[in-house]
Amino acid sequence: MESPRFFRRAERRLRKAQQALSRKQKGSSNRAKARARVARAHAKVRDTRADWAHKHSSAIIRDNQAVYVEDLCVKGLARSRLAKSVHDAGWMARNRCRCGNGRARAV
Repeated sequence: MESPRFFRRAERRLRKAQQALSRKQKGSSNRAKARARVARAHAKVRDTRADWAHKHSSAIIRDNQAVYVEDLCVKGLARSRLAKSVHDAGWMARNRCRCGNGRARAV
């Protein structure tokens, strides 16, 4: 199952919003609006990623009797050249397999 790469899709919009924010004068109301725009863009990426992960993990648990999840060293992977892809896949988020009534086990 491949991740839809939510951050990569929103990267251009985020870059434009952050660039606009950097050009605003500190303390101005326009800067506050631009900051809210950047925060909204990041929140949208976070929420869509969490929604996708929850839906798919719930489906996996519902369809299988037992699920074993490998506990990877994500911190180490996040420091490599694959960092953006690792973060975009949402590996840093805790496993959402807790809804399976004890059917999910970490390995």
